[in-house]
Amino acid sequence: MVRGKRYWSALCAILLLAPVASHAATIAIPSLSGSVEVVGMMTKNFNFNVMSSNILPQGSGSAYQFMGSDLANNGSIDVWNYNWSILADADPFIDSTFTIINLTGGTRTFNVSFGLPVSTGFSPAFKSGLLGLDFSDANGDGSASVTVNSWNGLIDGTSAMTLFAVAIPCSGTNCTGSVAPVTDGPLLHAAGVSTDIGNTLSFDLSAGDSVTVHTRFEVTPVPVPATAWLFGSALGLLGWLRRKKRSGSDQRNSLFIQEKYL
Repeated sequence: MVRGKRYWSALCAILLLAPVASHAATIAIPSLSGSVEVVGMMTKNFNFNVMSSNILPQGSGSAYQFMGSDLANNGSIDVWNYNWSILADADPFIDSTFTIINLTGGTRTFNVSFGLPVSTGFSPAFKSGLLGLDFSDANGDGSASVTVNSWNGLIDGTSAMTLFAVAIPCSGTNCTGSVAPVTDGPLLHAAGVSTDIGNTLSFDLSAGDSVTVHTRFEVTPVPVPATAWLFGSALGLLGWLRRKKRSGSDQRNSLFIQEKYL
């Protein structure tokens, strides 16, 4: 009986302490990187851990918000004004809201990218994405336009998801336009993720005008609840205890019969 109580005590300890142990590790700030390219003019790489003016933890998990800005020029020519607010979690997802103003004298193609190492690889996985934007005639010349060329969600450096391409103009002084957020997923990605995820966006923006983009790419494990594994382990332990008890009972009965008829 004492031995049985020990087994039950050990089982209860496993069920109660396992969820706590999974969160015991110290949470590190995700290593978020990216780049902005203006085709034919310049490319600038970003280490958001260094270049952000504010990095703030979000919630009780491992998500952090990166906020900052960058004014870029190519020699004496101003190229962009870039402001970002990015939520990133190495578990992993990248949720970014950024504004770019085209400071050049003509329509330019901007290629914006983000990259994030994952904390732990896993498979299979679900993937999901989102893209929405607003743009405006920031220089007041009476028109503005934005053309989304491509959006890609990357897993281990390879495109795993694409969203829409669209061209939208507006006319009138200080006019505005928008694309409501479009989502896709969650979709199964059987190969899972090993090292990193990323997000790329290519768009054309008219001279002197502004675009604000909200984009998100997330990869999550296909749920296999820890409680299910623990419950299965508990059932296995109970079955072993029952077999052991039955075996002991059978042995005692056998001894009793032998002693009775000897």
